[in-house]
Amino acid sequence: MKNSNFKKQILLLLICSCINGYSAKKENPNAPAPLYYDPVYNGSRDPEIIYNPVVKEYWIYYTSSRPVLDNGNFVGTPIGIAGSKDLINWRLIGYCSFNGIGGKPDAKHTYWAPGIFIEGDTANMFITYKEDTIGPWGGDSRLDHYKAPVSDMQKGWKYFKTVTKEPQAIDATVSKSGKTYNLWYRNCISDPCGIYYATSTNLVDWQFKGKAEGDINNLEITKISYQEGPYVFYWKTFYWMITDPGNGLAVYRSSDERIWKYCGKILKSQDKTNARPFDYSNGKHASVKVINDRAFIFYHVEPFANDIQQPFPGNKFTCYLQMAELLLDGDKLKCDRNKAIKLPK
Repeated sequence: MKNSNFKKQILLLLICSCINGYSAKKENPNAPAPLYYDPVYNGSRDPEIIYNPVVKEYWIYYTSSRPVLDNGNFVGTPIGIAGSKDLINWRLIGYCSFNGIGGKPDAKHTYWAPGIFIEGDTANMFITYKEDTIGPWGGDSRLDHYKAPVSDMQKGWKYFKTVTKEPQAIDATVSKSGKTYNLWYRNCISDPCGIYYATSTNLVDWQFKGKAEGDINNLEITKISYQEGPYVFYWKTFYWMITDPGNGLAVYRSSDERIWKYCGKILKSQDKTNARPFDYSNGKHASVKVINDRAFIFYHVEPFANDIQQPFPGNKFTCYLQMAELLLDGDKLKCDRNKAIKLPK
């Protein structure tokens, strides 16, 4: 690594991980904190959790950012995969190949925020793609659709089509309601930017509907002027959408996946003295896995972001993955990330 402070932080992280992993195995099956960090650049962000039915493991796909490269943090980023059979012990599976190219911790192009949707024996990935790797953010983006056989969801990704070439479209995710697929993403066609959506009946032809309806893009109700990273899931008779406005995660609910009601925020930053290891900063860009009617949220944190003031210092954007359980509180979600998670068997 490039400086002594970073080495000290990684050493502390390794110690915390060992302690958490030991106690999890020795006593109750509790999720460690942090849950996972990329072993090459320590830049695990934008997690998307799925269950891989072939190897019978949970896989988290994530944007593998590169914080120690300063201005190259958010570009030249591949998609990493972490795997676990028990949600406790996580390891690096590797990095995705697209059309047989890639599979390394440094990419020739820029890939962000994978959204994975499995249909039968085919996996679909909707991903933000940028042709260039010019820091800090790269140029125009587009949303691409890749397909892979479920038997090879690391190296088997093949380009299927470009869903949209809108240059500010990022962070696609797909949900399904009845026979309709819904594509949710952030776009900046108008000011302010918003959460947009499109619908399809075959994952091929998309009808673009504009901004999501209800409270999501209503600044007067939410007081949120910007948000990204939408994720939609169904739980406890409602559809839920979680977005990332930068200061915690915004929550919306809907009975029909069309009209969304704002339900406040979860996972806002907290006093680090009361937090579990490296989990005191704002929760960012999440996904959710429902297991045995319990909902578990996976998100990334940037625990050192407020400690360093330079524009793109390596340590500032070091990020780790964390896990917590969601609970239903009336008609809203709540999340106590400091509470130990007794995992399902």
